[in-house]
Parts: sequence; structure tokens; C-alpha cells
Amino acid sequence: MIVVNKPPELLLIAGQLCTSSLWKDVVPKLSDVANVRIVMPQALDSIKSIASNILESAPETFSLCAHAMGGFIAFEIIRIAPQRVERLALLDTLATPDFPEQIARRHAYTKLLEQGEFLDIVQTRIPMLLHPDRVSDAPLISTILEMARDTGQDKFVIQQKAIMSRRDSRPDLGKINAVTLVLAGDADGIVSIERTRELADGIPHAKLVLIEGCGHLAPLEKPDAVSKALLQWMQS
Repeated sequence: MIVVNKPPELLLIAGQLCTSSLWKDVVPKLSDVANVRIVMPQALDSIKSIASNILESAPETFSLCAHAMGGFIAFEIIRIAPQRVERLALLDTLATPDFPEQIARRHAYTKLLEQGEFLDIVQTRIPMLLHPDRVSDAPLISTILEMARDTGQDKFVIQQKAIMSRRDSRPDLGKINAVTLVLAGDADGIVSIERTRELADGIPHAKLVLIEGCGHLAPLEKPDAVSKALLQWMQS
């Protein structure tokens, strides 16, 4: 009997105001070792609902790479179906719920949206999203704005509601049995290094990778370094 080994399934989930463009420089490198599927989360107003929706069409078992808000979804997927996730990569994300200052910022965004200033919000976020050396990088900023336009204001509002309602995932980190990579830019303006280390320390045997000279959008800012880390993770 001839046994044909199928490539492992790999699901990629991007963060808030991001589209498949987040992965454009990473997917070609991962496609040699996995069947890569980019998951675009449905516009549902709870993280648990989004996770359940993804699981309905996901392979029976898979590796999961999640960025930012995608990480919140990944925690719910692990809670619902831990046996289905073989590997877990958490990029530029954290396990905490929103704190008061974060909730206040999101409510401020809502007021700006009511004034029709959606793209202004995206522009004000750029210094938080990128390494200081990249805040004037025109092609990179163009990609960020394009992803925001493609996401749209209505979906952004729903994403905000889902994010604010998320659970504190820190108590559940010790239950994660998947081979786990925690990766972040060392200059992430949204997720601090302290939160990244807290996440990595909470998951048994998780590997921590900090990308030098990189902000919150690691797959776009440093695709070669991110691809290298993900390839090692997939082959571990």
C-alpha cells in the first residue's frame, strides 16, 4: 500500500482592520510546507461567535497562526476545540481583556466615526502600528490604508464591540497543549514586551521570538524574519 502524506493544514487569521494583504509576503514561503488558508473572520459582535463560525468550515485538525485580534479568536478556538489545534502561533497579541484606558480609546474612536472620520482614525493609529523607522514608509502605509478601506467602517465598529467583550485568557494559558510560538515586534506600540512575555510564560513550552526593529504589523514589516520563525514552528 502506498501512503501519501498530505501537507499539514495551516489557518491564518489577521487582526483588526487587516485583510489577506497582511500575509502577502509570508504565504509564498509557507506554501512549500503547508496547505495555507487565509481566514477572513465574519462580522460578528463576539469573539466566541467568530471562533465558532471559523470552526464550522475548518479542517478536522490544523495549525493556527493568528495576529492581534486574531489571537483573541485563537484563544476561543482553543477553548472550544483544543484537540483540533496541532500548532499555535500567536503574533503581536496578548491574553488580557481590555483595560479602562483601552476601552476609553475605543469609545473615542466611536465618536470620531460618528463624525465621518474613519480614515483619520487609521492615520492616527499608524505610529502605534509601525516601528518609528517605518512611519514614513509610503508603500507600507498605502497597504495599511487599503486594508482599512477594504474592511470598512461598519465592520470596524463590529470588530471594536467584539474586542471589548473578549474574555481574560490568562487563566487558560496553562491548558494549551499545542506546539506554540509567541512572536512580536520589539517596538510594538500596541502590545508591550511585558504582555508578550506574560503570554509566552503562561503557555507550557512556548517559544518566544522578538523581531528586532519591528512594530505591531510584523508580517508586513519584517516578512522574512516572520516567515523564518513560522517555518521553524511548522517543522518542529
